[in-house]
Amino acid sequence: QAFTTVSSYRFGMEAVGTDAADSGHPLEKHRWLRLALITISCSMCAGLDPGMCDFLELLVEAGVGSSKCTRIESTCDKQHIFVSEAFTYAGTMSSIQLFFIGWIFDRLGGYVLSQVGAGILAVGFAILQVPLLGAQFGHDDQTHRWLIVALIIMELGSLLTSASMLSIVWHFP
Repeated sequence: QAFTTVSSYRFGMEAVGTDAADSGHPLEKHRWLRLALITISCSMCAGLDPGMCDFLELLVEAGVGSSKCTRIESTCDKQHIFVSEAFTYAGTMSSIQLFFIGWIFDRLGGYVLSQVGAGILAVGFAILQVPLLGAQFGHDDQTHRWLIVALIIMELGSLLTSASMLSIVWHFP
């Protein structure tokens, strides 16, 4: 009983058994409106199409994997296949990590998960600069291997931040 009382006060309720809708906040009275706003916000952040479709073309146009093409061609099918395979491998490797993501979510919570995910995602984007800069300065044959490393790290960070969105729905009153 004491734990319930303490946790009730922690979440801003006056006493045990009071409803969250009595807190006076305008959105508390319209819980479904709040859920709709959260859903719309998350959808806007995530986008309407998978990122691979956009990033595949951007990376190919930037020259990542251009060492697979002959000197005459600016882009080629082998380059498209290389970048597409890198995304496929990263997606497969990230599905292996789902168990650990769920375990971390259960142990540490959504807030910590989102912070760690954002940090890992930032590291992945920093590593992605290696193949991009290598392609820009003509060293793609040495740096294109870093693409798969960057994509695996970015997939992990993305999955961590996506899983942390579950805590928003869990704490929905």
